[in-house]
Amino acid sequence: MKNKLMLYLEIKQMADQGISIAQIARQLKISRTTVYKYLEMTPEESFEWVNINVRIKVYIFDCLSMYTFVRNAFLYTCL
Repeated sequence: MKNKLMLYLEIKQMADQGISIAQIARQLKISRTTVYKYLEMTPEESFEWVNINVRIKVYIFDCLSMYTFVRNAFLYTCL
């Protein structure tokens, strides 16, 4: 999957060239709903959306890392 920010820019560029929603979706192998979603975003919203998704992934990774650490510590104390 392409970087979401690059996908946003590519969709905007194609739309500015007059390419139809259906053609954009076909060429990029995404749904028309996704094309509409990206076209409704402003550049600022797209940057914010990408940053929020990155922060969520980092948070989830941190939680999983902490879980693994605690689980391993518990197992070590039981041995």
